[in-house]
Amino acid sequence: MKPTKYFEKVNKLLGYGDPANGLLFIGIEPGGNNTAEQIDEWKDVDYWTFKTIHDRDDALDMPGLVGQPVAIVSSKIAVKLCKQKIAWEEYRNNVLYMPGSRAMNGNLYPIAKESAKEWGKSIEALYGVSKEHYYDYVFEYRKNAFQQLIETHNPQAIVCYGKSNWNNFKLLLDLDGEKAVSYPDYCTEIYPLRRIILTRHFSNGMPDLTVDLIANKLREFGVSI
Repeated sequence: MKPTKYFEKVNKLLGYGDPANGLLFIGIEPGGNNTAEQIDEWKDVDYWTFKTIHDRDDALDMPGLVGQPVAIVSSKIAVKLCKQKIAWEEYRNNVLYMPGSRAMNGNLYPIAKESAKEWGKSIEALYGVSKEHYYDYVFEYRKNAFQQLIETHNPQAIVCYGKSNWNNFKLLLDLDGEKAVSYPDYCTEIYPLRRIILTRHFSNGMPDLTVDLIANKLREFGVSI
C-alpha cells in the first residue's frame, strides 16, 4: 500500500498548543476520527497554534473542551504551575493550548481512532497504510520530529500519558539507561534529571492524588507557566 496525501499530512502534525519553553504533554494517539474533507482544511504544519478560542474549539471539534478528559487533566496540572491563581475550569475554557499558555499536547501516533484497537478498511482506504506496517512506519519519523521540536522550543518538562506505551515513550525520548524513580501506587515513573514524567492515560479516570503528585514534582523541577 502507498500512503496517501492524508496520511502524510496527519503524520506531520505532532499536536497543538504553545510549545515554547513550557510544558509538553505527549499522549498515545488522538481520539475520535477524521474525514478527508476535514484533513483537506488542515494547515500543513508540525503543530497547530490558535488565534482565538473559536479557532481552537473548531479545530479540535471540542466546544469549550468541556468533558474532554485530556483537556481536564492537562488543565488541572497546568493551573498548579501558573504564576497567577486560576481555576482549572477557567484555564481549560480560555487558556489551554492558546498562545502564551506555554502548554502543548502532542501524540506519539498520528491517526485519530475511537479506540486503540480500532483498525478497519475505512482507515486503510483513507490513509493508505496497513495496521501491520503503521506503527513502525511512523515511529522513526515522529521520534525525529519530536526531538527537533524539543530542541527548538526547549520545554521545561515533558509529561507522557498512557502506560501501555511507556516503552515507546522511553524510546521516543531516549530514556534507556536514565535513572527513574517509580511511584507504583500512582502508576507514575519520574526521570528527574531529564524532567520527564511517565504516567497513566488521562482518559482512564486520573485520580486527583496522581495529578497532585505530578504537579508537585513539576514544581520541584522549577516548572512555571
